[in-house]
Amino acid sequence: MPPTTPLGLIIGLAGGLASAVLFYSAVRGSPTLSVVLLLLSPLPTLIAAIGWGTAAAAVSALACALVMAITVSLSSAVGSLVTLGVPAMGVAYVGFLSRAVGGDVDQREWYPAGRIIAAIAFYGGALPLLIVMLSGTSFEDLREPLGEALRRFSREAALDLGLQPVTEGQLKSATDLLIMLLPGFIAGYWTAIFSLNTYVAGRITRASGALVRDWPDLPAMKLPKDALVVFAIALLATFATGLVAIVGVSLVGSLLFAFFLAGLALMHTIARRRGIALLVATYAALVLAAPYTAALLILCGLTDTVLDLKGRFGGPKPIA
Repeated sequence: MPPTTPLGLIIGLAGGLASAVLFYSAVRGSPTLSVVLLLLSPLPTLIAAIGWGTAAAAVSALACALVMAITVSLSSAVGSLVTLGVPAMGVAYVGFLSRAVGGDVDQREWYPAGRIIAAIAFYGGALPLLIVMLSGTSFEDLREPLGEALRRFSREAALDLGLQPVTEGQLKSATDLLIMLLPGFIAGYWTAIFSLNTYVAGRITRASGALVRDWPDLPAMKLPKDALVVFAIALLATFATGLVAIVGVSLVGSLLFAFFLAGLALMHTIARRRGIALLVATYAALVLAAPYTAALLILCGLTDTVLDLKGRFGGPKPIA
């Protein structure tokens, strides 16, 4: 863990203020611009966290929350803490966990990248439940506005395309499906945003020379077996009702993105040994046929976690 210094605390404060500006602009800006700003809002705080440790991350989180409380609302401040501040502190903590190799204190084995991704995914899976608990609402409260939005969309689509309008029964089924899947979408979306921002923040701190730990071998990344167990339990929980179902769907959504990253890492590993053509084809397929390619990569990530496909392709066994 980097030592706590005045410079680190100042950088943490600056990162928190920058994240607050991005978060505020996302809340109050135009829909198109808001999406971009929301994607970038964790980045300044994560740069402070990865470069200067947990204390800087805590200062950044509190600064961002304080600005949001003053300029927007207390609920927005709590939202920034839950979705940005607390997980950034968690990344700072686990990212700098290490142990001496062979009793040599100068040679460290750092917390594996696969376990960091798993930790982010687990937190992402808990996030929808935290939102429900802190807001005092439920996803059922969205049933009426979602149903009305679907009804309006189907009516306009029927007029524009000359189709028969959907029935009330079909609208109810579609609304039920959206309500059921919404926690998983929120969890997966947050996990994707936070994971990618963590990667970019790590790259920036490494380029600046502020990164204390070794840069991980990302193609060798492997998710821990615990992720498989949690994924299996979460799948079973989706057949339940109430809060249990919300947690199950949420964890499935967040872990699917983690397995997607594991599958992408597998493609990079194969490309190292068999040539770059497969990697080019993979990214081209992601652009041209994203849903199908993503599903295949998730399957590859699941299979690699179970069977250690990276080890079968030779090279050192990844740490998990």
